[in-house]
Amino acid sequence: MSGTPNPPPSPPRPSTILLVEDDASLRRVLERVLAREGYRVLGAASAETAYELLASEPADAVLLDVQLPTMSGLALYLALIHRHPTLAGRIAIMSGDAGADHVRAWLEHNPCTVLKKPFDLRQIVEWARELLDCRSGPRARLARAQSLHRAQETVRPAPDRRVGEGAPRRGRSSHWERLRLHNREPGARSREQEG
Repeated sequence: MSGTPNPPPSPPRPSTILLVEDDASLRRVLERVLAREGYRVLGAASAETAYELLASEPADAVLLDVQLPTMSGLALYLALIHRHPTLAGRIAIMSGDAGADHVRAWLEHNPCTVLKKPFDLRQIVEWARELLDCRSGPRARLARAQSLHRAQETVRPAPDRRVGEGAPRRGRSSHWERLRLHNREPGARSREQEG
């Protein structure tokens, strides 16, 4: 027998999620939520940055905003699938315009998960868990649970708070106002527009 003990097994590599969102505050919130759940998060503010990141760092899943500054998230989706075919079925798009004609037409040819803004943060976590935890072994789930336990001391957003609602931000107010109005019932929309 040798006198050197076997080293403990290394912890499993956490699943990596590429998050593509141009709104910095929303991107930070989503990064924190996913990191608390034990995922490794690569954040990108543009399609170009996301494409470059994936060239050097593999991702297990992608969370993608539809409206990005220079390239549509829908066009980026197609470019990512073309370059990284293993991501097929592993990309979710976030949109406040999920019911728009061009988005619905695109989805008919490119089915994927759609997370409608404003969303509850639990929807994001559920999407990640359903997609990534089913292929992870028990060690990966244990590592994620331990990471979550360590992060429980961190302040979490109120559970009934929906991301994307609240006071409009400078330079984005019309976008967020449209999202807020888009998700209300038709009668409420007309009353607010009249008043």
